[in-house]
Amino acid sequence: MQLYALEYNSERENLIISEHGRHVQKLINHAITIEDRSKRQRFVESVVNLMHQMNPQTKNVAEYKERLWKHVFRISDYKLDVDAPEGVVITKPSEDKRVANLGYPKMEKRFRHYGRNVQELVRKALT
Repeated sequence: MQLYALEYNSERENLIISEHGRHVQKLINHAITIEDRSKRQRFVESVVNLMHQMNPQTKNVAEYKERLWKHVFRISDYKLDVDAPEGVVITKPSEDKRVANLGYPKMEKRFRHYGRNVQELVRKALT
């Protein structure tokens, strides 16, 4: 009797970009382990071509290839040492670009069922 090793999604590592799927992420992680630079370059180029073939509706979009190369570097956490095609600029986003939460203006919440205009009228009548 043969036992199959079942793997649950909750046990797997998180997908960085779910658009391309888990197998593409595994291929890119494998590309990081390839020691020969020329083999690694060819391997990553073939992975980008595979990613392009997975979405055939974007055949003639020039920016799509650039986007795929940026996705490859993002999936590899910018550890991948390959040359991107000419014109593709890869920059690692900085961590401190998050904007602080903006606070809402503080307003009194007394007598909400009467409405704000009635509260203002009462306030004016008392003064």
